[in-house]
Amino acid sequence: MAYFFKRLLLFIPTIWLIAVIIFFLTKLSPGNPILNQLQEQELQNKQLQEEELHLVNKFGFNKALFYFTIHRKTIPDTIHRIWQEPAKSNLTHIAFECRNWSAVHNYYSTLKSELKQHPSSYNKFIQSTSIKDIENTYNSLNIDNKKIEKTINQLNNNQKNFIYNYIPTFSWQGFDNQFHLWLSGLLSGNFGYSYVDDREISTKISQSIQWTLLLSLLSILLAFIIAIPTALKAAKDIGGSFDRIMSSLFLGMYSLPTFWVGTLLIIYFANQEYLAWFPAYGVGEIHAESSFYDIIYTRISHLFLPLVCWTYGSFAYIFKQLRNSLKIESDKAYFIAAKAKGVSTNQLYIKHALRNALLPLITIVGNIFPAVISGSFIIETIFSIPGMGRLSLEAFFSRDYPLIFTILLLASFLSLLGNFIADILYQKADPRFNLSEK
Repeated sequence: MAYFFKRLLLFIPTIWLIAVIIFFLTKLSPGNPILNQLQEQELQNKQLQEEELHLVNKFGFNKALFYFTIHRKTIPDTIHRIWQEPAKSNLTHIAFECRNWSAVHNYYSTLKSELKQHPSSYNKFIQSTSIKDIENTYNSLNIDNKKIEKTINQLNNNQKNFIYNYIPTFSWQGFDNQFHLWLSGLLSGNFGYSYVDDREISTKISQSIQWTLLLSLLSILLAFIIAIPTALKAAKDIGGSFDRIMSSLFLGMYSLPTFWVGTLLIIYFANQEYLAWFPAYGVGEIHAESSFYDIIYTRISHLFLPLVCWTYGSFAYIFKQLRNSLKIESDKAYFIAAKAKGVSTNQLYIKHALRNALLPLITIVGNIFPAVISGSFIIETIFSIPGMGRLSLEAFFSRDYPLIFTILLLASFLSLLGNFIADILYQKADPRFNLSEK
């Protein structure tokens, strides 16, 4: 119990650290949700500014990234309030040269107020990355604005010692920051919005995960139902004809590539030129007037081929592992002693050997959890199943980074959860298994 408590205490900071890493990966990824949405809307200048402000508040882009920041002394702890690029990065470069943020901020504020009606001139100034560039831009535009000219002179005349660029400053930003906002959303089921269609990510995942979850659970269930009795029968006569046939058959099945098997299943069982027993793709359409029987028939007919493709490798693997484990158990002293006492073969294998032989397969149960979120993009793509694997593939090709990183975070969480549950099952299956010594 102490071991599980320690694991649980370690589980929380581990998933928090993973969340921090994934959050900063999202910030480093290309793309801007605000610009993406504004480009899709045809708005006038005033409406554009109002919508931009609304989206900035919605995504929290005007907040600090994290609970604290470490920055140069020449950069203020409120730099996050300037969220637009390239304004933010270019002003940072100018501050490094000037070493006086007050002068830089005065210059930036004057540009916004004086060139409000001249966006093209404003953009040219914002593109400047040095004081020299600013002076050249001012001269090339041939504008006569004393306020702007004054702020440019201040950039040159109010420079501080260069040492300020190399003095690190720690600033506490509090809980009103982008990471805390994002993490709070995750804990409440709000994963943000897709870059592609602006739909809630939680909605997209919930619609896809049901199919992957259904196929994953049915696949594991069928694999165990088929593999366990087959492995038991093969283990009772190691080297016999049944063992040799099944071992060769399952080894051959395990070596077959999934995409090839899926293609053959469609050609021979979903093609009008051959058997055409099953639909070739999709999960079927359910209408409001469909009866319960119609729903079951539609789902089974559409999911049968994907389920076969998903399962054949699993029960081949389980058969091989269980057959080898049973063989090892049959050579142990307790098995030989029970056999010498006249215990029947069925009792020897089912009552004594099977429990110990199943221990290595507990790992498969732990792997179910991450498989639920990752899915099998090959099978789901071949059979057009709207599951998590296909969703992940589409998100990758469309560079939908919020969706990609949300799937990555959920997969990491479920991997940790699967390992934790596997440890519990190991302990329950065999109390002699001392996890605290690991």
